[in-house]
Formats: sequence, C-alpha cells, structure tokens
Amino acid sequence: MPHMEALLNTVVPVALVVASGYLLGKRLPMDLTTLSRLTLYLLVPALILDSMYRAEYSREGLLGLTLGFALTYGVLYLAIQATARLLGLSQEPPKGFSSAASFPTPGTWAFPSPSSPWGRRA
Repeated sequence: MPHMEALLNTVVPVALVVASGYLLGKRLPMDLTTLSRLTLYLLVPALILDSMYRAEYSREGLLGLTLGFALTYGVLYLAIQATARLLGLSQEPPKGFSSAASFPTPGTWAFPSPSSPWGRRA
C-alpha cells in the first residue's frame, strides 16, 4: 500500500490543480500570456523550492544527484559541440543550442529530482 499512498500523494494534487484551472477558465476570462509568465517565473520555481526544502537528503543521495547532473550535462555539452563541428556550424549557434539543450525548463528536471528517484526519504 505504500505505493498507492505515493501515487495518491502525487496524482491527487495535480488533478485538483488541473480541475480548478479548468473550472476557473470556464468562469473567468484570462490573459494566457500573463498566466504563462506567472507560472513559469513564480509558481513553478516556488513549487520546486518547496519540494526541495521538504525533501530529506542523504549524503550518498546528494553525491549521486550531483554526479548524475554533472555527467549528464557534460556529455550533452560534448555531444552538442561535436554535432556543431560535424555540421560545420559557426560558434554562435552551438552556444545558443547548448544553452537550450543543456538547461531545460525547471519543471522537467528540478522538481522530479528530489522526489522521484529516492522518494521522500532520500
């Protein structure tokens, strides 16, 4: 049953947020540009920081997370540079491409990292 509890703790809050957004969108006109910016620059970082603050980390878990991050982005950077050289691109496009490929949106890596691989007891 601990898996069911973990699933409910993850899915139910997301479902409530989606449902409330849907209902609110039906009743109130919204400026989607402002809402998107608010979400990207305030709400998602707040969620990430809150989840990271509440998570309990072990020394081994933090070391593994740091090494995994460094290895992943190191390999990504080298692959981008190699691809740019093979395609004969100038140095400017690889810089922009490496920024976009190496640092995805916060929701895709920072939020799951403290909670998914090791659970709340990491």
